[in-house]
Amino acid sequence: MRFGGRLPSRLVLKYYIYQATTTFGFFWPVFTLFLLSRGLSYTEIGLLSSQAVLRPIVSGYINDHVESLGRATVLSAASLVYAVVRLPLRPVVGRIADLTAPIPATALLGGGFLASAAVIYRWETPASTDSPAGQTAD
Repeated sequence: MRFGGRLPSRLVLKYYIYQATTTFGFFWPVFTLFLLSRGLSYTEIGLLSSQAVLRPIVSGYINDHVESLGRATVLSAASLVYAVVRLPLRPVVGRIADLTAPIPATALLGGGFLASAAVIYRWETPASTDSPAGQTAD
């Protein structure tokens, strides 16, 4: 598409400015600078943003496997366990981030996550192929 030396109309320019300032892509660098000014490291900012991905996965898994009668209690307990497990990890992650550069810190934390996931998987698989008596797959 060629403009022939002329700019788009004012309405189109206003729309471009609106899109640039309201999308997540514009917000994230500003928010990252804000968090850095508050003393968070890049690793901690990455962990904060990963919660937006992980919470719906965990909630969806619980919703699929728990009856509706006790679902609220189980979701509340899962949130409590998540907070209790995360509490001692914060100083450890901060120390690792302070001692290393961002790439080795991410690799080290990722390796620790994969090792703990392997232990949990060996302990109990997240999904079973066996269906309880009387239930069939839809």
